[in-house]
Amino acid sequence: NILGYSASEQDFERLAWYNPSGRSLVRYVYVLPYDTASGTYDIRIRTSDWHDTDDCDSEYSDDSESGPCNRIMQFPQAADTDQGYIVTHEAHYSNLRREVAYLVASAAAAVQDTFSSTKPLALMDMGQADGDTPGRMVGSLRHPEGTHVEGNDIDIAYYQTGSDNLGREVCDSDGYFCTGPATLLEPRRTAYFMAMLMRSDYLRVIGVDPEIAEDVLDAADDLRSEGLLRSSDISNLDAYMAYGDGWPFHHHHMHLSWSWESGHGGTGFAPDLGGCEFSLAAIPAAKALPVIGW
Repeated sequence: NILGYSASEQDFERLAWYNPSGRSLVRYVYVLPYDTASGTYDIRIRTSDWHDTDDCDSEYSDDSESGPCNRIMQFPQAADTDQGYIVTHEAHYSNLRREVAYLVASAAAAVQDTFSSTKPLALMDMGQADGDTPGRMVGSLRHPEGTHVEGNDIDIAYYQTGSDNLGREVCDSDGYFCTGPATLLEPRRTAYFMAMLMRSDYLRVIGVDPEIAEDVLDAADDLRSEGLLRSSDISNLDAYMAYGDGWPFHHHHMHLSWSWESGHGGTGFAPDLGGCEFSLAAIPAAKALPVIGW
């Protein structure tokens, strides 16, 4: 079972796993050299605590800007499907502030606890380990300049009515916005997930497509009537869900943005990002997604 992969132009790769059990887990690392090259490889292993909580500050006494909750870390791949999420994008671009990572993982777990038979939710582009926009390390930004920086931003798929919750369009679109109903969207789980995220005092905004926003608000009202959401959750959705002409390209994912604007990067352990400048021509454009079920 593949529990994550990293494939880039850099002369190093990074992987992160989470062990939710009280026993030791075995992980095998397989190196596939570029273009059949041969060479000597070093492996560096380090461990870090991970807490199943939505409030990182409750776990550490140091809540300063350079403290552990504000440090950028690689989002660990889930060890099993019951953790509620799956990291699907390039490992080099899967880095968040620890406090944001905790919140996202906790919200996904809450959806699984509340709604039976929920498939893991795809976590997509975040940021580089140095706090920069994904793609800077290879000279080709994947997002507009100044976005997805300082571990503050993450793209997340929507919950869907199909066989999985990977990143994809949930409606017919013109490439910018939905042009019809979001027929693949599962609005109840999506609304509940967003509501759990918005219970944090530090969330700045969650951007979605206008068509999706309408469905989320309708579903949230139903969830409140059923006692699954609070009135304050509805107020949060009204205040912190962004949509409209300023939010194109969000018909296949939501964009979460944290309120901090600067912070501590987590690259002290990493090799220099210069690396060798290999062409990606020999690397397949489509790679298998991690498989986390046994």
